[in-house]
Amino acid sequence: MIQDYECRPEDSDHGMLEVIRTYQLPVPEIYVKMEEILRFAKLEKEQNRKPFCTIPFDHTLEAGAMGGNVRYGNETAGPRAEKPICQSLEELKVGICLGMDLEQTGTDERTSDGTAGKLRKQGEEVLFQMSGPLTIWNTLIDVKHILKGIRKTPDQMEEIFGMIETEMLRLLVEVKRREYGL
Repeated sequence: MIQDYECRPEDSDHGMLEVIRTYQLPVPEIYVKMEEILRFAKLEKEQNRKPFCTIPFDHTLEAGAMGGNVRYGNETAGPRAEKPICQSLEELKVGICLGMDLEQTGTDERTSDGTAGKLRKQGEEVLFQMSGPLTIWNTLIDVKHILKGIRKTPDQMEEIFGMIETEMLRLLVEVKRREYGL
């Protein structure tokens, strides 16, 4: 069923933090432990009056699965990049070539254990949220390297964009396979 949904991204982080405070949810457990992920997804949906549960709740899943340093935050700030692991576009290419490790702690809980499937069995509609290339790279490398690369070495950046596109599609296929048993 197609349904319009008023998107208010400016309210997103505030709404999530309000849910954490209101229900005194444990951080970082709500980002990495199945029972807390399920609980938070339903509470966040209800609190923000959304027609669906959104998973994952943060924009670090893909970068974390690629070895990025993620700080899961606290009651006042959600997950975010810590220190970049790549210092050059060449290092970034090598990291992307290694691919996403979907079995990594935290990533595994949010993708392979059927989070969306468990929510659906409980009668919930689910939206699987993915980050874009720049958001992913922001955790892996100082974005100034990306912006400089776009301007100075567009062919190299086109290759890197193609590589991240392949990884993002692989993630979608894997989530679908794990959630639907395909």
